[in-house]
Amino acid sequence: MSFEFYKLIHVVSALALFMALGATIIANKQGGKKIAVQHGVALLLMLVAGFGMLAKHQIGFPTWVIVKLVLWLTLGGMVVLIKRMPEKQTILWYATVVVGLFAVFLALYKP
Repeated sequence: MSFEFYKLIHVVSALALFMALGATIIANKQGGKKIAVQHGVALLLMLVAGFGMLAKHQIGFPTWVIVKLVLWLTLGGMVVLIKRMPEKQTILWYATVVVGLFAVFLALYKP
């Protein structure tokens, strides 16, 4: 598959992930199994596409990639924090945006 395909899947899954996290905050008291499934699928697709792009460019694992993996794990765990700490949903929403912003910064500038 081409680099562009992996990039498209990566970006679309990132959007789906953030939609799922936002929906989790909104629907926290109403359950949300479908939202949790979307969150998990988006995380998986994002990881596969990210590694696909790394393989296409053959760049290995520079520091920015390792930091992005930590951010990916953070976003993966964010849904648990949202469900367990409903009183902190506003702070967690802003934290999610900041984590996403940092991930985009690393993707664009690769410091």
